[in-house]
Amino acid sequence: MRFPLFVLFAIFSALTVIADVYTLQTDSTVNPPATITINILTNNTQSIYGMEFTITDTPEKAVFSRVETTIRSAGALVTSYTQGADNTKIAMVLSGTGSGISAGTGSILRVLYSVSSGTGTVNFQPSNLIVYNKNGSAVPGNTISGTSVTLTSSSSSSSGSSSGSSGGGGGGGSGSSGGSGSSGASTSTSSYVPVSFPEPKRVPKETPAPTLPPLVIEAEPEKTAPVQQKPAKSTNLLGWIIVGFIVIIGGMLAIYIYKREEPVHKMPQNPPQNAQKK
Repeated sequence: MRFPLFVLFAIFSALTVIADVYTLQTDSTVNPPATITINILTNNTQSIYGMEFTITDTPEKAVFSRVETTIRSAGALVTSYTQGADNTKIAMVLSGTGSGISAGTGSILRVLYSVSSGTGTVNFQPSNLIVYNKNGSAVPGNTISGTSVTLTSSSSSSSGSSSGSSGGGGGGGSGSSGGSGSSGASTSTSSYVPVSFPEPKRVPKETPAPTLPPLVIEAEPEKTAPVQQKPAKSTNLLGWIIVGFIVIIGGMLAIYIYKREEPVHKMPQNPPQNAQKK
């Protein structure tokens, strides 16, 4: 049983190292009108060469403004467009020939929303996160979590303070003589009552979704070994001349040795001419 447990532990450790966690972070409270800045934080263990995700804000009180890069993502190409009233698609691409976003901790993008009025809580929920490596392949196992912002109204707090000061004035009138006391009672009954007007409904403008540029990540050029130059033809010709010369010398030497070992046959001498005449 030890071997299967070890294999499972190794697989779990590998997945733990590869997977990274991404988080949306912003201020917990905002007083409209204001700008909501959401930082995309990560503690990535590997380089990032591209990513895309969608943010949904509910209820519809914040309006998407723009996306900005940070020091960690300087030089990246970032595109974004809205999908309906409360969905925003964001994509970021870095060149495959560089080092990408190196492993580290901090914000890699800033997403800005504008809010003009309203109260309550606005939730920003990300989804469909895809992170790309140097080869342009999706890295599995990454997760991303959302955040929320509470909108507070400055008019309600100011109206409460003004009604409190008005009630205090009425109490001061009752502390004087009898005739002034009736004046103080009338002041307390005519306290300030804040009037709240219904928030006008904003009709979101439908903007056509622009076409995102294709995610193209350039790969580093492969290093090729230097091509060895072939020797010149003159070198080959010189070699053949040397070989031919050696063959000729060898042949001459063989003929010489053969001539020396060949036996000499003496020819019979002719009889003298006088003897033939006799």
